[in-house]
Amino acid sequence: MVVHFGIDETPDGRVLVSCLQVFDEDESPTMVANPHNDRVEQDALLEILERGCAPLFLFDELNRNLAWANCEFGVRAQDVRELIGCSRNLYAGAFNQNVSKALVNIEEVFRPAVQVEGVIRIPVVPVRLALSDFHFAELVGVSLEGDIHPHGSLILGAVFKN
Repeated sequence: MVVHFGIDETPDGRVLVSCLQVFDEDESPTMVANPHNDRVEQDALLEILERGCAPLFLFDELNRNLAWANCEFGVRAQDVRELIGCSRNLYAGAFNQNVSKALVNIEEVFRPAVQVEGVIRIPVVPVRLALSDFHFAELVGVSLEGDIHPHGSLILGAVFKN
């Protein structure tokens, strides 16, 4: 996994954006782009980059924690801190047209064959992520009747008999 951080200079100020690449397929990695336009989130990101690591938690669709691992940031984390500078110099505010445009601009970095009018490819700093071994949660569901279901299924008040 690699996270690419970029700053887009907009009329509202410097908008911090990131794009996570997960190489689940060599030819077409999954990409998720996000703006970081909240001051608390910006400060937390700077703290994580300073520490060089953070826990990573994976949840299912029922918001149950399935697994967790420690995530370490590569040596370029210092370059990202230099790119960001002080969080007070970043745009913090509502998601607006300029934040949306910053997302489009970071996504364009990964489409070299396509040039869209009015879209710029902002400079990015890639940071490679290394994950420790995952710890897996053991999910157990219990019905109102007291039956234990080891695969995490939760049956509320229903008893199935043959």
